[in-house]
Amino acid sequence: MPHVQNILTTPSTIDMVKEDFPLHNVCTRDKARLTFGVELEMAIASLPNSKEDPSPDDPRDIRCLTPSNSGWTHPTQPKIFYTLDHIARVLTEAGIPSSPEGVQPPPPKSHWVVAEDSTILAPHCTSPHGSFVEPNSAEEDEAAMYDYKGIEVITPAFFYSTAALNAIRQTCKFLTSTFRINTNISSGLHVHVGNQSQGLSFKTTRNLFATVLTFEPQIDQIHGKYRLRDNHHTRGLRAHSELHTLVENEEDVAKAGLYHLMHNCKNKEDLAEATKAEGNSGWDSRMGYSMSNLMSNDGDGKITFEFRQHIASVDPDVVENWTRFCVGLVEFADSVDSAVLEDFLSRHIGDTPETFGIGKVCAAVGLPHLAEYYTQRVREQKARDAATEREEWIAARELEKRNAQAKREQDAEAKKKRAAKKKPSFFSLFRRRANDAPHVEVDPRLIHHMTGEPTTSWLEYPMSYL
Repeated sequence: MPHVQNILTTPSTIDMVKEDFPLHNVCTRDKARLTFGVELEMAIASLPNSKEDPSPDDPRDIRCLTPSNSGWTHPTQPKIFYTLDHIARVLTEAGIPSSPEGVQPPPPKSHWVVAEDSTILAPHCTSPHGSFVEPNSAEEDEAAMYDYKGIEVITPAFFYSTAALNAIRQTCKFLTSTFRINTNISSGLHVHVGNQSQGLSFKTTRNLFATVLTFEPQIDQIHGKYRLRDNHHTRGLRAHSELHTLVENEEDVAKAGLYHLMHNCKNKEDLAEATKAEGNSGWDSRMGYSMSNLMSNDGDGKITFEFRQHIASVDPDVVENWTRFCVGLVEFADSVDSAVLEDFLSRHIGDTPETFGIGKVCAAVGLPHLAEYYTQRVREQKARDAATEREEWIAARELEKRNAQAKREQDAEAKKKRAAKKKPSFFSLFRRRANDAPHVEVDPRLIHHMTGEPTTSWLEYPMSYL
């Protein structure tokens, strides 16, 4: 306990430690030696020789990723293969053995894999919701000058160790120093956790789902609402899984879901059905927490639980700490006693991030070394969300103004067209001609006699009408 208190400096977290920290010390057996893999999604900038580099002082190469710059052609391979192959060769030359996806014969399992991901958008094409937008700033205009390739760099399956984490850190540093990389709302940082070729047991998977369901509001704060809100495959258990259908009152979903997981789910098939996306099946059933690979029979060896929520990053600290968090949750779920866990989760299922924050969650599941880091990350993410919300509000008001102005202009134009089609009266013709003739004052009674239209004042009319 003194060691933990040296790490945790937040008073609220230390108070929690005194009350709940023993939870992870009641594990029934040693932690399994888990395996893991990470998928780094990104958009990499490239530029053909015919275009001028908007950042000529940037030493990172952008010409090498464009096939036409080298005269590369291939009778069967698409152009993207050239880009994947080039990145893989550059990584290999730097001591990171890599291969492009789909290469034959299949590379060793120790190789990193460079793959295409067509769902990744260029930075100037993404709003906070990942939808296409036109560039509206100088920075976005510059970004629009590049050609971006959606790329996924996939680690081999590692045993969880400091050496493996260091290898990922070094790769992140090399990528950012070699290529011009953008990570945005359309790309993700995915972590797969398994137990070698054995997958995860039913008990471990059930405990894991129960834990993340209970603390979903706290964990969601790490990622921010704009990453989770509209991204189809990062959706949460409480609002979008089949657990959501258990009760009508949304406030009771978490409690009903926890009971259902711990008592009604008897095997992995039950868990998969309960935690899939509501009303979906197959590939579209994946959520922010996905056990699809645990149920897969495709024989590719990826028998893992996948964490899909995190926005993409090649920052070594971000990638390492999120990996530690994901693996730590699985280690905790694998080793904690289910009865003790259920009692603990039942006491905290109704807690909010304000009453039981992410720092307390980290400490409770045996990750006290991440408590301060993620407490700060949540604080920073809230500030980013607030800034984005403000920008959206301003943009919405500006759009309303533009739409209102366009409507006024349309109405004015329509009024002109209606007026042009309307047959003019004799009196209006009389007035129109009067504007172009010498003027004298005329008795309005004479006007009435000539036009039949009532008059109430003296007006000017041309002499030619008198």
